[in-house]
Amino acid sequence: MFVKRLSFVMLALVLVGASAFGAVINVTDWAGVVAATPGSGDTVSFAAGTYAATSQVALVSGVTYSGAGDTTIIDCGSANRAFTAWGTRETSLTPAGTGQTGWTISNMKIINGMSDTLDRDDNAGAGPITNGDKSLDGGAIIISNGGSGTISFVNFVDCATDATVGDDGGAIKVQGGGSGLTLNTCTFTTCTSRGEGGAMRATGDGGTVTVDNCDFTDCTATDDGGALDLGDERAYLVQDCDFLRCAVLAPSVGDGGALRFFGGGEANVVKSTFTECTTPGDGGGINLTGGDSSTQHTITDCTFTDCSVTGDDKGGGVRFSGGTNCTVTGSTFTRCLTNNDVGGGIGSTSADNKLTVENCTFTDCVAGSGGTSGDDGAISVQNTGSLWVSNSIFTGNSCDDDRGAIGMGSSSGPPVGHIINCLFVNNTSGDDQIVRLRNTISSKFINNTMVNNVPGDQGPLRIDTSADGSYVVSNNIFIGNTSQAGDAFIEWEGSAPAGLAGLIVSNNCFFGNAVESGRELVQSSNAGVDAGVRDDTVTETGRIEADPALDGSYIPTAGSPVIDAGDAAQAPDDDIRGWFAVDTRDIGAFEFGAEEPGDGSDGIPVRGMPVASVIGLGLLAGVVALGGASVLRRK
Repeated sequence: MFVKRLSFVMLALVLVGASAFGAVINVTDWAGVVAATPGSGDTVSFAAGTYAATSQVALVSGVTYSGAGDTTIIDCGSANRAFTAWGTRETSLTPAGTGQTGWTISNMKIINGMSDTLDRDDNAGAGPITNGDKSLDGGAIIISNGGSGTISFVNFVDCATDATVGDDGGAIKVQGGGSGLTLNTCTFTTCTSRGEGGAMRATGDGGTVTVDNCDFTDCTATDDGGALDLGDERAYLVQDCDFLRCAVLAPSVGDGGALRFFGGGEANVVKSTFTECTTPGDGGGINLTGGDSSTQHTITDCTFTDCSVTGDDKGGGVRFSGGTNCTVTGSTFTRCLTNNDVGGGIGSTSADNKLTVENCTFTDCVAGSGGTSGDDGAISVQNTGSLWVSNSIFTGNSCDDDRGAIGMGSSSGPPVGHIINCLFVNNTSGDDQIVRLRNTISSKFINNTMVNNVPGDQGPLRIDTSADGSYVVSNNIFIGNTSQAGDAFIEWEGSAPAGLAGLIVSNNCFFGNAVESGRELVQSSNAGVDAGVRDDTVTETGRIEADPALDGSYIPTAGSPVIDAGDAAQAPDDDIRGWFAVDTRDIGAFEFGAEEPGDGSDGIPVRGMPVASVIGLGLLAGVVALGGASVLRRK
C-alpha cells in the first residue's frame, strides 16, 4: 500500500502538468461536483475532505476527475452510486455507442456505494422510460453503451449492489458492446454483489478490460465471481493483482471464488496471487468457462494458496471447461483442495479441453478433503480432454480416492497425455495410483523422477492402452515408492500390448521400491494374464536396478548409474530446470552436470523453473540409508 500511496503523489504531479492543456475546476463538496461543467481536456480537482454523494454524477468524455488521495473520500451513504458513463441511457433502450469515453477517475476513496432498487427496464414496453437513471448494477460506478475510461489509484470500500433486489458488480459494472475499462493500482475491500462480481462485473462483446496492480480483499458474490466476473467475447488482462479471502457465498453453487471468466472471451492472468479464496461451485481461485477450440486462456507466474471448493465441485485452485485451451506456466499451487470432487489444484472438466502445465509446483493439494470421494490431488483432466505437463514438481499431494497427483481421460477417449521432466515426491492416494493416463491415443511418461510415493491398491503409474495408440515409458527413476496392497508398479489396462508397435518401455531405473521383484513393470487385467503378474509380452530395454545415488535435491551425483544412461531417442533436450543435457540425457528429471542456459544475450533463451524452486526441495527430504539403498524420506 505504501507504493500505491506514493504513486498517488506521483500521479498528482503528472496531472498538474497535464492541466496546462485544459481548465482546472476546483471543488470542495458534492454540490460543486454536480454543478461543474467541464469540457474535454479539463480536470475536476477534488480537495481533501469527505464528499456526501447524494446523487450520481455523469462523467464527461475526456475529463479527468482527480482527488488528493485517500484523504478525498466520496461517501455514497449506502444510498447512491458515485459516477455513471452510460450516455443517453435515460431516453433509449438501445443507445449503443453513446457512453462517455476517454475519462479518468483517480486519487480518491469511494465508500458505501450502492446500486438502485429500480431499473429502467422495469417499465419496458409500458410507455416512456421513467427509470432511465436507475440500474440494479454497479454499486459505485456503472459504464455501458460503449463507454470507456481509466480508473487509477482509487480505493473502493464497502460498495455493494442492493441486498434485496440488486444485481451485478458490487463496486463497478461494465456492460454492453464496445464498453471498456482500465483499472490501475486500485483496491477493493469488502465489496459485495447480490449477483455476480463482488468487486466488478464486465459483459458485452468487443472492447478491452484490463485490471493491473489491484488488490481485492474480502470481496464476495452471491452467484459467481467473488471479486471479478468477466464475460463475453472481449479481451481480458488481469496482472499483478492480489486476491485475498474472496468468495462465492453458500448456499449458492456459483463458480470462481476470486475470478470467473465466461462466455468466450480470452483470459490472461499474469503475476497474480490468490489466497484463501473459496466457492461452493467450481474453481476456488479461478473458473474459466465458455469459448471453443480457438479460445486460448493463459495463467502465468501466479500463486494459489489455500484456495478451495467447499461444495461438491471441481478445481480447488483453477477449473476450466468449454472445449478450450489453457496454458498454466510458472505458477504454484499450495494446499488447494476440493471437498468432494476432482482436481485439488487444477480441474479440467469438458470434452476436448487442452491443458498445458509448464514449470509449475503443486504442494500439499488435496482432492476429497471431506473424506468421502475425491480424485486427482493436483491435476484432473476429465472426459476427452488432453494434457501436457512438463518441468513441474508435485510434492505431498493426495486424494481420498484415486490418483494422488494426476489423473486424466475417461472411457470415451481418446485424449493425449504427456508428462515429461517432472518430479513426484511423497504423494499419496487412498485408492489406485499416483498418476494415471487413461484411454489416450498417445501417452508419454519420460524423464520423470518418482520418490517415496504411496499409492493405494495399485502401482504409482498406470497407462491405459489401445491397439492403435503410441505409448512411451522411458528414462524414469522410481525410488522408495510403495503400494499399500503390494500390487504391480507400472501397469497397463486395455488392448494387450503384445506386438503393439506403439509401446516403448526403455531405460527406467528401479530401486528400493516396496514391491516384489519381477512385479515392477506391468499389471494386466486382460484375459490370459493374471493381475499383478509381470507380462512378458512387453518388451523392456535398458532397465537399471541400482541405487541412482541422488542428492537431497534429487540430482544424480558423480558415479550414478543413471548418468548418460537415458534413451536418447525419447529424451528431451533439457532437464526439469530447463538446463541443457550433456552428452546423452541422464535418466530422471535432473541432469548431472547440466549446462545452465544463458541470459538470452548469447542467443540461448532462458528456460525452465528458477533454480531456487528446485534447491528448496532439498529442505523437504533427506537421504536415509536402508540396507545400502539411498531411499529419500521426508524429514
